Amino acid sequence: MSRGPAQRSPEASAAGRLQRLLVLVPWVMAHPEATVDEVCERFGMTRESLAADLELLFMSGVPPYGPGDLMEAWIEGERVHIGLADYFASAPRLTWREAAGLYLAGRALAGLRELDEHGALERALAKLEAVLPADQLDRIQDLASRVSVDLGGGESERNHRAILSRAAAASQRVVLEYYSGSRGDLSRRKVDPWLVFTAAGHWYLVGYCHRAGGERLFRLDRVVEVEPTDEPFERPAEFDPVAYSKSPWGGAFDEGLECELDLGPQAAWVADWLPILSSRRRPDGRLRVKLATHELAWVVRLVLRLAPDAEPVGPPELRHAVAEAVRRELAVYA
Repeated sequence: MSRGPAQRSPEASAAGRLQRLLVLVPWVMAHPEATVDEVCERFGMTRESLAADLELLFMSGVPPYGPGDLMEAWIEGERVHIGLADYFASAPRLTWREAAGLYLAGRALAGLRELDEHGALERALAKLEAVLPADQLDRIQDLASRVSVDLGGGESERNHRAILSRAAAASQRVVLEYYSGSRGDLSRRKVDPWLVFTAAGHWYLVGYCHRAGGERLFRLDRVVEVEPTDEPFERPAEFDPVAYSKSPWGGAFDEGLECELDLGPQAAWVADWLPILSSRRRPDGRLRVKLATHELAWVVRLVLRLAPDAEPVGPPELRHAVAEAVRRELAVYA
């Protein structure tokens, strides 16, 4: 299936730009000899996008916004220069809640080997443990021992995720054996793995599927087998991994109003592509799916685009909104 909403550019997503900068800044400072082209290739962005992000970074700081309160960032020749503001020279002061939350989140992420292959997270947690007062550290570690956060899925899913993450980092093609939940079939396909990320409680792989001839999204818990290859690939220049992982569905289907749709065979791909809440097969063969959204207009446009293979079931406000949209369309033709 093809993606629905058009992917937003890096410039169109403020949250995406912020996340990219949080990764880009320490990487550039750790690689001062990297060229502009190397930075752009590393983060999958254009030279124009990099310049725009650095301009945004240059305006970042804290009151009263004097010379020592703002960050410095610029491109000179083929080098990227970043200078931190003075307030970075002193260590942050964390409250008990902040320290506990940071430690628990770090310990949960540390269990994902592919996210900390170089041990940076473990070193950061060790530094946090070293500066915490003994009584606070004991309390946080006791809390960590009683809190379980499952980010990894089953053993098979964890192994597949590790293989796919390595293949994506090395830009090497893979062969997937994949189960489609909506069609109930098992397929074998060659895929260029662009990015492995988590969203809406599941791990996903986005990449180019050679069987389908286009970009596709795969849920890792539906991957049956992964076979690495030594075939290289190149990501599209316009693909922005930070913006994609932040909001692969435009932020429309995460939570909020629960909507039900009946889908025909040509629209059943929605169950694979969107983070739905549930699905079940109806006696007439149509697939009934439930999803949640804060933007009802997204679901209305989805129904109209998939018609007649998509029918709104509920709630009443969804059916009313679709009926109004149809009336407006008919009025235009009239």
